[in-house]
Amino acid sequence: MSKYEKKDSFEKYGFRIVRGILNPEEIIEIRKKIDEVYLKSEKKYFKYSNRYLLSDAFLENKELSFIYQQIMFNEKVVSSLKEALGNDMTYFSDINLQRNMFGGWHTDVDSEKRSPYLLDDNYRFAKCAMLLQDNTKEFGGFVDVLPKSHVHYKNLLKVNRNPIKIFKQVYSGLLLELKIKFFPFTVPAKAGDLVFFDYRLLHSATKPRAIENWKNIPSDRTKYMFYWNSCHNDMVDTFLKHSQFRSILHDNNEESFFTVYLANCYPDDYPQDFVDSAKKSQVNIASLDKGQSEIFKKIQQQYID
Repeated sequence: MSKYEKKDSFEKYGFRIVRGILNPEEIIEIRKKIDEVYLKSEKKYFKYSNRYLLSDAFLENKELSFIYQQIMFNEKVVSSLKEALGNDMTYFSDINLQRNMFGGWHTDVDSEKRSPYLLDDNYRFAKCAMLLQDNTKEFGGFVDVLPKSHVHYKNLLKVNRNPIKIFKQVYSGLLLELKIKFFPFTVPAKAGDLVFFDYRLLHSATKPRAIENWKNIPSDRTKYMFYWNSCHNDMVDTFLKHSQFRSILHDNNEESFFTVYLANCYPDDYPQDFVDSAKKSQVNIASLDKGQSEIFKKIQQQYID
């Protein structure tokens, strides 16, 4: 077992690898199902130039519903996340699947800027990722990270007036830039593994080196990443407010990531098997109340129309 697979890895390094959630047969079947939906080119589901599958697809399309059953509510997945985030753990239904997307260096809290809870010693918020292919330097497949950068990020956010502390912050920032350029760490995850990482961790898609253009990736190496967010229940209200802000200011008819999941009121708008699985797993589901969700349903309908 590597140090990144141990229970304390999430807190210490900013991420943890949980091996073997899916077996090879399950991976082949899931990739086949996704390919079938993708080839149908259903604009209702695939966004962002047909490279982004949003939560409405998983909640409405029975061909895909088995994915959240096998992954999100997998016993090993739930127990691993509760070990890191606490038993009072919550899932957001912002589940999404990305196809051949290769973003640059960032953290997932960049848009939240100086939200006070990012500095809290008890901050417990994770991006959860299920790999459906190995992560390799030849074809990509997941992300590169800077281990422990979640701690540096927290220190950089603190407001200081002390000249010495300001100098240390500037030095720490420059050090991170150098590490990004010269010492990125390619997460050694394989198909069927779960990886979850602190929202403040610096990361970038592992760029495929064997090809010049992602469009030339062999079909059996197509990068499919299944993501959702999870946190301790204390973080829920703050993130829901931020999601509403992002929906109103940034969503549009091409990319309505926040609007789509905010429009779903739990448990009313969820498939019964999803609700039953959440209850059985003792996982909370973050949701606006019915009245608030109706507002985002109307916004979502405007995008469709």
